[in-house]
Amino acid sequence: MDNNDKLQRQKELDELLKELDELLNKASLCYYSGKVAGSVSNKTDYLINNDIESTSGKNKTAKELGVSIISEDDYIKMLPKN
Repeated sequence: MDNNDKLQRQKELDELLKELDELLNKASLCYYSGKVAGSVSNKTDYLINNDIESTSGKNKTAKELGVSIISEDDYIKMLPKN
């Protein structure tokens, strides 16, 4: 296996781990009676976004509605310690 193959495999593994991490966060959110939504509304408690200063539509809407924007790390810190 040459270096290009190793780099490609590492990239694929990194992407897979990122997807797995996202799925685990969604699962934990549902476990604790949260809901994963595709949009932000006045019923939204938190928007989880690692780029808190993003100018995305969701971040703009969250700011307009007074919804707290937190990072995944902040979300994980909020989970009960078992």
